Amino acid sequence: LLTAQACVPHMTEGGTIVNIASTSAYRPARNLGHYGASKGGVVMLTKGLALELAPRIRCNAVAPGSIDTEGTQRTAAAFAESIGAEAADIKKAYASRNPLGREGVPDDIARVVLFLATPLSSYLNGETVLADGGILLPGFGHGGYWYSLYADIGTFDADNLLAQCSEADRDALVYDCPVYHSDAAEDLVRADPSCCRPNSKNK
Repeated sequence: LLTAQACVPHMTEGGTIVNIASTSAYRPARNLGHYGASKGGVVMLTKGLALELAPRIRCNAVAPGSIDTEGTQRTAAAFAESIGAEAADIKKAYASRNPLGREGVPDDIARVVLFLATPLSSYLNGETVLADGGILLPGFGHGGYWYSLYADIGTFDADNLLAQCSEADRDALVYDCPVYHSDAAEDLVRADPSCCRPNSKNK
């Protein structure tokens, strides 16, 4: 918003604004409510600016899914260390959750931004383009992906996981998130069916 306020007075006829949102604007994730709310705000701000500035200036946004950056690599490494796995296995497992079978790279988003910033998109205004490889399509999804990674990496051990998790943690892994079908997931539920019930503290 502040950037738009500063730039719009200096923009010429036919100028474009491209905001960066996120798939988190469309799908909640545990412990990331603040982030999702901020990105949802970007989506609506984009629409508001599109109305206010047209026809002189267009405003659109791109909502990236998981992108392989230094930041996501650090996150994967930290998560891998916490469960005694390899970061490469974590990244590979997460990529398998995407219909395209891979994470995005920065150039994937740059190309969308370039499209939105040029006359090639001259009839787009107020739109947010999902650049996520299809992760939000029915049958796929991000919610609970850390749990799904447990099930996908070869070192998964349901009993060991249960031993390390508090009741609240198990709720976060299983009850609050979709459990993707796998032998490992079924083992987890058989080992302790209570992990599929909500913790009253988290309701």
